[in-house]
Amino acid sequence: MKSKIILAIINQSLMILEKDVGLAQTTLEKVRTRSFKPITAFFDGKKETFYNEALINEFEEHQRIKFQHGAITRKDYNHRIRGIKILREVHDTNTFSWKGPANKINPKLPESFENIITGLTNPNISENKNRHIKSVIRRFLLSLTGLGINNIAQVKAEHIQAFLSDISKSRAKSMEHVIMSLRKLDRYLSKSGFSGLQYAGLLMAPRARERKIYPYMPQDDLNLVLKSIDRSTAMGKRDYAILLLAASTGLRSGDITNIKLSDIDWHKNEICIVQGKTQSPINIPLRKGVGAALADYILNGRPESKSAQVFLRNVAPFQRFKHGGAIADVLRRQMKTANISHEIGDGKTMHGIRRMLGTQMVIEGIPVTTVAQVLGHQNTNALSPYISLNIEGLRECALGFNSLKEDSK
Repeated sequence: MKSKIILAIINQSLMILEKDVGLAQTTLEKVRTRSFKPITAFFDGKKETFYNEALINEFEEHQRIKFQHGAITRKDYNHRIRGIKILREVHDTNTFSWKGPANKINPKLPESFENIITGLTNPNISENKNRHIKSVIRRFLLSLTGLGINNIAQVKAEHIQAFLSDISKSRAKSMEHVIMSLRKLDRYLSKSGFSGLQYAGLLMAPRARERKIYPYMPQDDLNLVLKSIDRSTAMGKRDYAILLLAASTGLRSGDITNIKLSDIDWHKNEICIVQGKTQSPINIPLRKGVGAALADYILNGRPESKSAQVFLRNVAPFQRFKHGGAIADVLRRQMKTANISHEIGDGKTMHGIRRMLGTQMVIEGIPVTTVAQVLGHQNTNALSPYISLNIEGLRECALGFNSLKEDSK
């Protein structure tokens, strides 16, 4: 087979992904920069312009080693492996079929450590939370393996301290979760007949949580966004239904992503779902306008698809959104259309819409227990940000200086 220029194969691949697979421009740009750019840089470093299978294999092995040594993230690794698979298939067949995510790998651990990770599964918490806990524990056990430790009884204080110091560089704002995960590991070891983590007292020191009161989405800005949506198009019908649903119910983006057609009870005008974050069931009444917007999208805008989810991608393949981040993209795109400015931390986000609803309910004097039920919180402690945002209410609680005694110090 005659060799082809590597850049020509990349351009051919991008054209196939756009025309045949139907990827959106934003996704194509991610493939271009995250999957193909590292490959072209590698070929440039080798002063090679033509496709070379030996170099492709060398690049693949190089990426595997970098990932196992922590030089690149799992996401970077998977993007680059996906790029390799695309180029190989296009080079060999002049076509490409989208087969889902690239195969992920987990660096090998000693069998005893793998058994610990397997045993940590807790059926009483969500799959997502189990995965996050295990990711921390796996990273901790990998750090031990890198030091030549393959027995949990060999762990010393300096090993725990070194791990906490290292992981804090990349997870400074989620160290409380790291500590919590290590505590769970210690409890699991103790219950399973091991001696537990030695020096686990290092994990018992209280850590002050970083509490920041984030602003919420201004109602006027949200109204402008809703009014600017072109509801004559399929995408407009979908985006309007999504944002109206978020504004009236306070549903999290991930829960909106996962709503199924079967979750909507049209006779009772409500949606019945199990929340992704808390795994608690919740029944959400549908206001008249929200139900009408949902029906308009489902009947007149939703593409034909075997997917069970209500909201689908508007380009082929017509599949469900993969995660809540896609819902956030809907809001950002429509804010841009409405000429609504947005800066990091200004509250103009999907969660900012949730805070807007919660704060408004608190301001209107709705009992906090009711607000907690509407927003799907398991306890009222989670409502403190909404109460803190109620400035006028806080002013009524403030004590005047007249209440201080003259001799008080």
